[in-house]
Amino acid sequence: MTQAAKRGLVVGIVVVVVVGIVAWRAVRLVPRARVHTIDGATITALDPERRTAEIEFIHPRSGLPGQVKGMIPEGCPIYINDQAAANGIADLRVGDTGSVRGVMHPDQSIEAQWVRLTRPATPSQPTSASSQPATTQAGDHP
Repeated sequence: MTQAAKRGLVVGIVVVVVVGIVAWRAVRLVPRARVHTIDGATITALDPERRTAEIEFIHPRSGLPGQVKGMIPEGCPIYINDQAAANGIADLRVGDTGSVRGVMHPDQSIEAQWVRLTRPATPSQPTSASSQPATTQAGDHP
């Protein structure tokens, strides 16, 4: 093989590698749907008839507030205080906080796969502390 042929082969290999790297980076930049879990989300808007909601959260990497609109499809598991929501989306309230896992689309909307919320106990739903009888110590006055 001549010196010119060797040089041509090396240049060809370098060109193929560079084109491959550029193509790989271009593919990575194409927006696509990905599964994400958003923790610390607060429901700020809710439309049960359309099965849509809007949440606010603090982005875990940047620390900046974020807002996402999304859909809660029929059959999406919804848990409130680790209990399945009896009425599904009808049990959600603006102000509820928790986590949502779903498919984040390139338009920055999310389609929920599950929703887990924590809600303070209501008077008809005693907490473990309020279900125990109160005790007083000597010197305490009611």
